[in-house]
Parts: sequence; structure tokens; C-alpha cells
Amino acid sequence: MVMSSKEIKIPSVEDVRPIDRLRIVIEKRPDTVVVAALVVLLFLIVAFRWLYDNWLTEMDIFTAFLPSFTYVGSRLREFEIPAWNPYSSGGAPMLGDSQSGWMYLPVMFAFFIFNPINGMKVLILLQTLIGGVSAYYLARQLRLNVVPAFLAALSFGIGPLIYAGTTEITVSSQLNAFLPLALLGIERALRAERLSARIGWSVATGVASTQMIYAWTGQGAMYSALIVGGWMAWRLLIERVPEVGSLREHANRLVVSGIVVIVTVVGFGAAGILPRLDFNSQSNVPGGDYSQVVGGDYRDIVRPLDQSIISLIVDGYSARSGSIAITVLLLAVLAVTRFRMAHGVYFWGLVALSMVEITTGNSIFRSLLG
Repeated sequence: MVMSSKEIKIPSVEDVRPIDRLRIVIEKRPDTVVVAALVVLLFLIVAFRWLYDNWLTEMDIFTAFLPSFTYVGSRLREFEIPAWNPYSSGGAPMLGDSQSGWMYLPVMFAFFIFNPINGMKVLILLQTLIGGVSAYYLARQLRLNVVPAFLAALSFGIGPLIYAGTTEITVSSQLNAFLPLALLGIERALRAERLSARIGWSVATGVASTQMIYAWTGQGAMYSALIVGGWMAWRLLIERVPEVGSLREHANRLVVSGIVVIVTVVGFGAAGILPRLDFNSQSNVPGGDYSQVVGGDYRDIVRPLDQSIISLIVDGYSARSGSIAITVLLLAVLAVTRFRMAHGVYFWGLVALSMVEITTGNSIFRSLLG
């Protein structure tokens, strides 16, 4: 029996249930939906820290970061370069201060627009969003499904990152917020077919690397070089991308990326790095050598390995800026046994072990670096 056109009912948009509409949207644009949910969750969690803001009185934030960032913002609003701060230590070279906030883009944006208190709160939000969203897309680029990528980004965004930003390890949050973006740039540049796209993503890695250096000049330069350079070497020598093809093609693309990253760091970083290096050479601790300073040589302080490991899992408030939930650690162990070479699991495991080893006072790795 053939039905006439009058008997055939075509469902309209109004006939589709809301839950079905949502399912269709999720199926068509899963990343867009998940990132939107991630941003909302991160915002709500940061808003909790905005409401209970006694962390603003933490000694390092209240006496160092907040005054410096405020001064940088006030000079920028007057369209002046904050070369000299007359309100600190009877006068101090602001451009030469390795943690002044000069050329660190989230600080310059937040404190240019907002007053000091709100500027500090917005800074925490920006760092959380930059780190969380870029961590999600990095996980997706490494072939993780939507749900594990979401959990990875959420763990990164609301874990040690936000606690570091609101405790005495503020520089750590400033540095770590840009690490996923730096690695994402390398990964996207390696996979890009067009040269212009490779250059663009490599520039993003270079800018992210300069932000890590601006956040914490010495450690930022070391961590960005070790982790970003280590990931490039890993992709070349250990875990190559099948879509890219041969070892030679990997090498060609990574060489281009490496050159662009270095040029970006040198060019974009000059405004912030050169004044700091110049001031450091003229200070009473040139090169950061404290061996002749009253109080002794800080390099002689030894942190036992077991203490470094325990600090990763303890739940005290003062340790949360560096600790990792035991659930995340168990998932990491499961990843090593389940996925092995996939998703760069072994690389991340090696990085985690290296970071623990570096924190010990008698670190073998640091002794090799001199």
C-alpha cells in the first residue's frame, strides 16, 4: 500500500524533544560542547576562590606580586613603560625584576583593565582557562576520547594549578598555565600540512615559552626547554606520528618548528628578558650565586627523595599547590600498563619522575647540568 503525501508526517523542529536536540548537538560538535562545559566548571570553581578571597593576604601575593602587578597596570594605563618602581625598596628597576609581570600577557591584560584586587582574581581565571582549555585540546590531539580529555583538562585546571596561583607558589601557576599551549603548538605544527600553519603553531609555542620565561626567568627557561624540547625529541626518535610519515619528514617539520620557536623566543622575549639579564649581571648576586651571601649556600640544602614523593600526595593546604590527587596517580599508573606507548604515556611518566628527581637536593640530573 502506497501512502499519499498527505498521510506522510515529516517531523518539525518543534517535534524534537530537547534531550534529543542536545544529543544531536553533542554528536555533531562534541569538542565545542565539552569545552563550553569545561569553561563553565572552571569559572564556577574560580568564582568560589573569588568569594573566599583571604588568599589575597598570603605574604608573597600581598607584599610582592600584587604591588608589582598593580604598578605595571597603572603605568600601562598611562601608556608608559614601567621601567622604574619608586615605591619598592626605595626605588627598584621594574623591568629588571624577574617576577614583575612585565611582558607577561595575562598580568598586563588583567591589571590594565581592573583594579588590583579584581585584577588578581581575573589573573587566576585567565591562567585556569588558558591551562585547562589548552590541556583539553592537547589531550584530543594525542588521540584521547572526549571524556578522558575532559577529565585530564579538569584535573589540570582545578588541581595544583589553581592552588599554586592562590598560595605562596604563585610563579608556578604562571609558568604551568602555558605549558599545555606550548606542547599543543608543537603537536599541531608537526601534523599540519601547510607550511603557514606549521609556522603559525610554532609561533604559538614560542609565545607560550616566553610567557613561562617571563613568569619565572630561570626555572621557566629550564622547564620550557626541557619539556618542549624533550617532546620534540620524543616525537622524532620514539613515538612518531603515523600520518606524518617517515623519519626524514618528521625531522624536516620539527627543524622548521624549532627554528621558528627560537626566533619567536628571541624576538618576542627580548623586551622582557634582556632588561632582566642586564640587571642580574649588575646585582650583588650575579648569576644567582648565593654562595657568598650571609646565611650560607642554599645549594647545600638536601631534600630527601622520600619527602619529594610524599609531597605529591599529602592533602595539607600548604602542599596542595604541588600535590596530585591519589586518584590521578592511580589513573597514571593504569595508563602506563594499559596504553603504554599510546598518547605519549611513557613520555609523561618520564617527565613526572624527572620532576621528582630534580626537586631533591642531591639531584643527579641537576649535577649533570652543572
